[in-house]
Amino acid sequence: WMTVMNPQATVNLLELVNGVQVSLGLTDLAPGPYTQMRLVLSDTPDAGTNLLGEPHLFGNYFISDLGAVQELKVPSGMQTGIKLVNGFTIASGQTTELVLDFDAARSVVMAGSSGKYLLKPTIKVVASAATVGGTVTDTTPAPLPGTLVSAQQPSAVATDIAASMTVGSTLTGDQGHYALYLNPGTYQLVAFRPVMEGIGYVPACRTISLVADQKLMGQNFTLDTAAAVGTLSGTVTIATPAVDQYVVLSLRQAAPSPCTDTVELATANVAPDGTFAFDLPVGTYQLVASTDGQTPQVFAIDVADGATTVQDVGF
Repeated sequence: WMTVMNPQATVNLLELVNGVQVSLGLTDLAPGPYTQMRLVLSDTPDAGTNLLGEPHLFGNYFISDLGAVQELKVPSGMQTGIKLVNGFTIASGQTTELVLDFDAARSVVMAGSSGKYLLKPTIKVVASAATVGGTVTDTTPAPLPGTLVSAQQPSAVATDIAASMTVGSTLTGDQGHYALYLNPGTYQLVAFRPVMEGIGYVPACRTISLVADQKLMGQNFTLDTAAAVGTLSGTVTIATPAVDQYVVLSLRQAAPSPCTDTVELATANVAPDGTFAFDLPVGTYQLVASTDGQTPQVFAIDVADGATTVQDVGF
C-alpha cells in the first residue's frame, strides 16, 4: 500500500451535494493499472468548527435537526480502511481525476437497542464522470427542495433481489436544483419527495443515456400532488446478530410512465431492535429486507389513506 494523500480534514458531507466538491489532494503515481483504493478515517477531528460554530467533538458524527451531536462508529474504518474496489489506469503524462461520490443518505445505520449509530459508507468511484442535472418543481410551479433524485439500474436485481438499484442519489437544494456525477451508461432517473407536513407527491421517472465527460442538464421534473398519504412502519429483529450487523430495507414500486421497470423510492439501514417509518403516497409497494448471511425477504405492502400499515421484519 502507498499513502498518496493525507488531508487530515473534517468535512460536512451535506455541503458536498449537487456538484459541489472538495479536493482531497494531488499526487504523482507511476503509469499503469490500479485495482483498489482505501480511505482511512481518523477518530481524531481537525481543529476546525462545525456548522454550529462549535469544535468537532468526534472524528465522525452527525448533528440532528434539533442540534444534538451523535457519534458515528465506523467498523474497521480506522484500521483497514474503507475499501473502494474500483480499477483505474494512470496514463503517462496525463491527469486522471477520480470523483469519490459519498452517498450520505445511504450510509448511516439507525440506532437499535444499543442507542448507537454506525457509519457504513456507500461510496461510488466515478472516472470520466458525466454530469446530469435539472430542477424539480410542483405544478404551480414552485421549487421542491428535499426531493430525492436517484440514478438507478434495475438490471442490478436481476440475479439478486437484495441488490440496490440505486447507483447515485442526491437531494435537491433550496431552489429545487440537483446534479449527479455518474459513470457512462443508461439509467432510470427517479425523482421522489418524501411526505412533508402531510403533503406527498407522485414519483416521476425518465430514462437517460450518458457518455464520458457529458453534461446532460435540463433534466427537469414536475411532480403532481398525491391525493392521499399513509405510513408504513415496523421493527427490525435479528435472532442472533453478529457484531454491527444490520438490515437493509429497500422500498420499491412499479415505475411511473414512461419508465417501464421497478424503481427504488427509499432505503433505510436499521440495526437490530430498531424501528423504521416511511410516510408515503397511498398505493402498493414492495419492501425488500436483507442482511448478511440470510435469505432476503420480500413483502407486498398496501398503504391506505391516513392509516399506518405495520410490517415487522425478522431474521
